[in-house]
Amino acid sequence: MLVAPATPEVAGEITCEQVETPLDRLLERHKYVIADTWSFLDEVAWALLRRADEVVVVTTPEVPSLKNVKHFLEYTRQQSLIQGRITLVLNRFPSVDGISLQDVQQHLRHPVSANIPSEGRLVTHSVNRGIPLVISHPQSWVGQSMLKLAGHIAGDRVSAISLTPDKIKSKDGGESKVRRGLLRFVRREA
Repeated sequence: MLVAPATPEVAGEITCEQVETPLDRLLERHKYVIADTWSFLDEVAWALLRRADEVVVVTTPEVPSLKNVKHFLEYTRQQSLIQGRITLVLNRFPSVDGISLQDVQQHLRHPVSANIPSEGRLVTHSVNRGIPLVISHPQSWVGQSMLKLAGHIAGDRVSAISLTPDKIKSKDGGESKVRRGLLRFVRREA
């Protein structure tokens, strides 16, 4: 893992060549390399986006965020800057008084591939303790959504959009949340 520079001044001095060299070495050794970029587009971010097999764009179902994503998608289409697949993810969706999935997709003219539901208590617990949510609460709605997103990115055929928590019939005939372990997703045949 490469960490971000300690100060903004140092970040401004990073060049494309300084990013591409370690990226090339990582790609030689690993099947998946994830680059979490900043939200503004500079030459380093563009260099990473051009090389990506998949670009995951995360937004929220609010007008200002969707407006920015629409501009990004339109610009990248016009300039043919991204060669890989673009996966659009709605964070904190569905939410109270949020925009509908149909309206989001119509406005962006791009399909939404996944959603991460709003479960603030669990997410805060995970962040504050430094334990990934898919380990601390894999059976939760947000945990299952993240596992589905990971499966989607890995090329599995999964329905990553889940507008309600997954349910199964329990032994007594009622419904309960699906409980799937992380190992089900990790133990795939290579």
